[in-house]
Amino acid sequence: MSLTSGMHGYNASDPRNRSIGTHQSTGSPVSVDLVLLERRQKQWKFRVTIKNTGEKAVLIVSNPVRVDGDRGPYISVDEHNPGVLELAFTVFPPPIYTIYAPQNHVTFLRLDPGATHVEEVVWDEPFKDTKPPWGEWNDTKPIDVTNVREVVAKVGVLPDDPDVHAALKNVAWPHGLETVRTGPLKGKALVEIQTIVSSNTVKLRE
Repeated sequence: MSLTSGMHGYNASDPRNRSIGTHQSTGSPVSVDLVLLERRQKQWKFRVTIKNTGEKAVLIVSNPVRVDGDRGPYISVDEHNPGVLELAFTVFPPPIYTIYAPQNHVTFLRLDPGATHVEEVVWDEPFKDTKPPWGEWNDTKPIDVTNVREVVAKVGVLPDDPDVHAALKNVAWPHGLETVRTGPLKGKALVEIQTIVSSNTVKLRE
């Protein structure tokens, strides 16, 4: 079962690379902070810091391994606003119709109260969206970085619940479609239980 516990220290970087404030989804005790560390012609680097500000442990989605075997978040532009680049550490529901079995997987990381977890993201040229969890590997599409005005990170959060742990028992490579079989969440897939928490928005230009 890919379920681990972690705590990492973190010192904020240059505040010029950050927006003021961190967005916290309603009902979630988790905050997500995004920092643009470096932007070069052929490479962008980010730091995503997830902190449990609540009084109970939670599970967060981390270390996605995509269908093509690469590791890192799902990178795409917002389908409604192509000027917004999204870095997603989440699990995904399947499309209504698909002939594919899920080949992607994630780690559900236990985050204790007050603990933080840091993910560093390196995005290299040629700039493309990353392999989605369903479909063929050539589904990837180029992203015109000259059109990107803002960047946001998204992290999936689940309760640190015994019934959720039971759904992951003996599962070597979780992908989010595992179903809770007991308790109040019985019958729900983990992707349905997931709360997505968005970070502050890093503005690249007005």
